[in-house]
Amino acid sequence: YRNLFKRAYLCIKSARGQATRISLSDLHTIAVAAGWDVDQEELECILATLIQQGYIKGKLDPAREAVMLSRTAPFWREKATV
Repeated sequence: YRNLFKRAYLCIKSARGQATRISLSDLHTIAVAAGWDVDQEELECILATLIQQGYIKGKLDPAREAVMLSRTAPFWREKATV
């Protein structure tokens, strides 16, 4: 899940110049295009879980139906273990 959201973030960021707020409907459209069978509520639960587990730095904004991402490094990078 995280990788698809990260790719969506990078595409939206390159198109708009910044992507600190992404609407859930945009993410839902991307998820359906990727072949996922999810509705918008399930997508919101997936995002909430990823945020709680620390995979995404941000918060959900239910009033605006969007996810607010951190301005600096919203997707942490795993360090390679050798």
